[in-house]
Amino acid sequence: MGKNRARKRDHLFFYCACLLAFVLVATGCAPILNLQKKLQEQNRLESAEDLITEGSFEEALIENERIANQFPVVPPGDTALFNVGYIYAHPDNPKKDYKKAFVSFHRLVRGFPDSELRHKARVWALIIDELVRTNNEVKRLEATVDSLQEDVLEGQLEKNKLKVKEQTIRILKEQLRKLKEIDIVIEEQKRERLPEE
Repeated sequence: MGKNRARKRDHLFFYCACLLAFVLVATGCAPILNLQKKLQEQNRLESAEDLITEGSFEEALIENERIANQFPVVPPGDTALFNVGYIYAHPDNPKKDYKKAFVSFHRLVRGFPDSELRHKARVWALIIDELVRTNNEVKRLEATVDSLQEDVLEGQLEKNKLKVKEQTIRILKEQLRKLKEIDIVIEEQKRERLPEE
């Protein structure tokens, strides 16, 4: 009976040792797997940056947004968000959208306080905000200029109408003067005829 208990105790120690080994292997491999995943995404980021250089903005945008969504609060999510903002703000991008670029940079600043890209993103966000405000001011001034040009054109039309009216008045006055002369001549002829009768 003593041997049976010793054997059970040995099995218990064996099972505990196996469980401990499994836990150590599992927790030891998890960071390695996570690191491997981050390295894969880093390689994808580099290929997405190459796409930006080539001018394939839409493909680069899709890849960077996927990485940013997969790593919303840890690197390489910060780099992906920075790239998304950069793509939206890029002057050669036919689908550039400064508001989306601003949102992306702002998300990076808020979501990654320890990121090396945080300060660059903040500067980009401030520049884009100023650019949007300047564009809005330019549009407002263009609308004002258009309105003033319309007013000037209306003024010129009114001035032209006034000139036409003045010219018409002169013509009518001249016609009236001629009619008066004709009337005077007719009156004189009538008077000359009256004494003869």
